[in-house]
Amino acid sequence: MNCPRDHAEMSAIEPTLMALVSVNVASCATCGRRWFAADELAKIDEVVEVTVIEIRRVPDVTAQRVPLACPQCSDHPPLEKAQHARDAAVVIDACRHCRGIWLDRGELEAIRQESLPLMLANLFRWLRQN
Repeated sequence: MNCPRDHAEMSAIEPTLMALVSVNVASCATCGRRWFAADELAKIDEVVEVTVIEIRRVPDVTAQRVPLACPQCSDHPPLEKAQHARDAAVVIDACRHCRGIWLDRGELEAIRQESLPLMLANLFRWLRQN
């Protein structure tokens, strides 16, 4: 499988930052971007890493809007763009055929991290509603 951004060969990796969850993910050796097989990203969507200050390093909107082709499907259909439900700054690229998901560098971290003040605000909001 080749990277849809720079066409370099991708290989399966053992994701150390997701040690509690076993996921099927491939990474581009040159750019470090990641391909998640169907339903694999959903396994880690609930894993939150609390940080004092959240520093996002996601690509700019122009870079995120570049059309990409599915690296897994043999006919390489175009990936569909969608905002991630947990972080609107992250634009995921998803294949509607194989259901794989492409994340650019920094997007996984942006999805997983939540600042302590935001987490506390969400907790208090939830407590008031319940």
